[in-house]
Amino acid sequence: MAETERKRIQLYKRWIPLYDGLEVASRRLLGPDGEMFTLADAARIDTDDFNSRACSYDRMDEMDPALVKFLKYAHQRSQRYGDGSFVPTNREYLDALLMAASKLTLEPGLPTFWHLFSEDDMDVTRDIVKIGKREKDGKCRAIIYRFDHDPKAHLAGPPVEIATDGWIRELDPLYGLPAKTTKKCGPVENISECIRDDAVRYGIVHLYTEKACGLPTSKGVKDLHLIAHHPCVNTGALDMSLVPLQAADEHRGALLLRRR
Repeated sequence: MAETERKRIQLYKRWIPLYDGLEVASRRLLGPDGEMFTLADAARIDTDDFNSRACSYDRMDEMDPALVKFLKYAHQRSQRYGDGSFVPTNREYLDALLMAASKLTLEPGLPTFWHLFSEDDMDVTRDIVKIGKREKDGKCRAIIYRFDHDPKAHLAGPPVEIATDGWIRELDPLYGLPAKTTKKCGPVENISECIRDDAVRYGIVHLYTEKACGLPTSKGVKDLHLIAHHPCVNTGALDMSLVPLQAADEHRGALLLRRR
């Protein structure tokens, strides 16, 4: 193994235990240059060079969306380094964030919560959302799909009604998406039902407005949005945005999880 590869592996050696054998890496997914790998990097990746080293399961097509290339790169890196890492689903991301908010505050010697989660770039997950018609109550019917490594997304589960404006009062426990929002800032009321540790019983999560999200969307690929997150430094809230799947120029990365 080349010395540069050994050094890159060292960057991921620190894994922080969360729950049920789930661990989060202290560094985000890195690219060949050792910097954070983003959707923009995935959109520009040399597919021929990548495919010469990848197994058939991970081979890229030039027409793959940036997110698909991103996930194939993450999987190939995980296989090559044998660390078992993966880009989380939206539910796994939210669980990891809530667990880390407690753990990284209480245990000395670990990266701070803000260092781990508050980079300049938002994190993407493997979940994508197809937004349906907006109802009179402000909610939208959403179908959740999930990219693993195949270029075709698969249905993640049953449809769900999501709220798209304001401060979240309730989270959908299956996907971790907003089920109820209000205009008044306040805690998420059912957060203790949605996580696996009684140490975290409250939280404030902010979802971008309809205007910021660009909802409702037109038909076709623009209906599909990936979910991006970023904790707000000023409020401690989790900013959640829906980003068009084809937004290849976005500088968005991803946390890495693994199961032991």
